[in-house]
Amino acid sequence: MFRSLRARLFGLVLVASLPAIAIQGFNEVDLRRQRTADLHAQALTQARLAASDLGRVLEGARQTMVAIGNFTAVRNFEPEACGRQLQALRPQYPAYVTIAIFDLQDRVICSSTTQLTVTSASDDDARTLNANARRLGFQVGFYRVGVVSGKRVLPMAYPIVDDGRVVGNVLLTLGLDWLAGELQRINHEAGVSLTVSDRNFTVIGRMPETPGAIGNKLSFDPGADRSRDGTVDRVGLDGHRRVYGFVPNDPRLYGLGVSLGIERDPAFAQIDRSTWRGVMLILAGLIGSLTLVALISQRLLIQPIERLATAAREWREGSLDRRVDPAGPSELTDLARAFNMMAARVEETVQRQDMMLREVDHRVMNSFQLLSSLLALQRRGAQNPAAVQELELVEQRVHALALVHTRLHQSGGFTDVDVGPYLTELARDLANSLLRDAGQKQLVVQAVGAVLPVQVATSLGMIAAELITNAVKHAGQTNPATEIRLTFERTASGGMRLSVHDNGPGLPPNFDPARSSGLGMRLVQILARQLGAKLSWHSDALGSEFNLDLERRETGAP
Repeated sequence: MFRSLRARLFGLVLVASLPAIAIQGFNEVDLRRQRTADLHAQALTQARLAASDLGRVLEGARQTMVAIGNFTAVRNFEPEACGRQLQALRPQYPAYVTIAIFDLQDRVICSSTTQLTVTSASDDDARTLNANARRLGFQVGFYRVGVVSGKRVLPMAYPIVDDGRVVGNVLLTLGLDWLAGELQRINHEAGVSLTVSDRNFTVIGRMPETPGAIGNKLSFDPGADRSRDGTVDRVGLDGHRRVYGFVPNDPRLYGLGVSLGIERDPAFAQIDRSTWRGVMLILAGLIGSLTLVALISQRLLIQPIERLATAAREWREGSLDRRVDPAGPSELTDLARAFNMMAARVEETVQRQDMMLREVDHRVMNSFQLLSSLLALQRRGAQNPAAVQELELVEQRVHALALVHTRLHQSGGFTDVDVGPYLTELARDLANSLLRDAGQKQLVVQAVGAVLPVQVATSLGMIAAELITNAVKHAGQTNPATEIRLTFERTASGGMRLSVHDNGPGLPPNFDPARSSGLGMRLVQILARQLGAKLSWHSDALGSEFNLDLERRETGAP
C-alpha cells in the first residue's frame, strides 16, 4: 500500500513537471524553427553575395575583352602585331589561360600563345560561342579542358566592332585553378561550401575543394527552373547535410549558377547545447523534487499512515486499548483522533457487552445448577429404577451442557473460537465428572488448533459431550479399563474430523443412529445436520468409533 502511495506522489510530481517539460519542448521547437528560417535566409544572402563577387570577376573579363577589341592591331586583324600585343598582355592577367582573336570565318587571327596560329581552326563549341557573342554580345561558354594548354578553363567571348560592324570576336579562357583561389577568397568560413556551375550544371568551382567535383555534374539542381533564387535542405557532395542558397538566374552571371551551403550541425550546436542544459536542469530538478517528496512524504505522510494502519491491525486482532499518538496539526492528526475516539467507544461497548455476557453467563449457570438440583431431587425421590436411570441420564446431559457453556465462555471468543484448546478443556471437565468413580477408565484427547465460528464450536462441544457420555455409559459396563479417545484433526480436503473411539464391546448388530431410541444419538444427528456434517461409525471386536466429518474451513489462524 505504501509503495503505491509513494508511486502516486511521484506521479503527481511528474504531472506537476509536465508544464515545464512542455515549455521546454515548445521553446526547443520554436528555436529550431526560427534557427532553420534564419539559416535559410543566411544561406540565400551569402549565395547572393558570392554571386555578386563572381559577377565582378565576369565583368572584369568583359571589360578586358572590350579593351583588347579596341587595339588597332586587333581591329585591323594584323596577325604579327596582334600576337605580340596579346603575348605581352597575357602575363599581366594571370586569371586568363588563353586570349585569342577570331574573324567572322572562325579563324584564329592571333593569340597569346604561339600554338594557336592563323591556320588553326576552332572546334564546334568555340564556333557556337563565337556566333552567339557576335549576335548577342558578351557570352560565357561551358566547362572544357583547353586543347593547347590542357588546363580546365571556362571560355568567354566578346564581339569586335569596327565602324558599327561586327568583324570578329575576342575569345578568352578563364583558368579554373585561378577561379578556385578566388572562391577561396570569397568563401573562407568553416562549414560553408560554395559551388559554381555552368549552364549544363557542370561544376566549374567549389570550395572547400572536393576531389573529382570539378568537371562533373551537380548531384542536384537546386535552381532547375532557372526562374528565381531559393533555398533547399539536403546532403551535399561531401556527405554533409547543409542548407543551400542558390542563385540560378542572376544576369550578372551570364548563365552561371551559384549555390552556397551552410552546415546544419554547427549552426544548431548552440541550440543543442542549450537543449541539453535545459534537459539536464529539468532532470536535476525532477530528481531533486522526487528525493524531497520521498523524504518529506516518508516523515509527514507514510510514517503516520503506517502507525495508523499498525494500530488498526492490532486493534482488529484484539488489542482494544491500542491508540495512535497524534502529532502536529494535519489531516492525519484529525484522522488519528477520530480513530482513537472510535476505538475508545468500541472498547467501552465491548466492555459493557462483556459485562452483560458475564451476567447472562452467571444466570445461565445458575439456571443449569438449579435444573441439575431439581433433577437430583427428582431422581432421589423416584421409586422406579427405570425412571431413576432416565433422570440420571438427563442430569448428566444437563451437567455436560453446563460444562460446554462454561468452557465456551472461558475461551473468550464472541464470534470465533479456537476449537483445539476448547475441546481439550471440555474433555478434561467431562473426565473429572464422568470418570471420577470409574476405576481404570481414562479419556485421551488429541485436538489440533483450529479457529471456527462460535456456533460451530458449540455444536461440536455438545456432540463430543454426548459421544463421550455414551462411551462411558456403554463401553464401561463390560470393560473396567476402558479407554476413550477423543480426536480432532484436519482432513486432506481441508475440512475437520471429530472422532470418539472406545475399546468397549462395540455397537449392537445393525446399529443405526437414525433408528436409535436414545435421546443422545438423536441429538447428535440433529446437530450434525445443522452443521452440514457427515456422521459415520465403525464397530468391531476392538471397540467402536464415531466420526463427524465437517467440510468447513477455518476462519482464521489459531
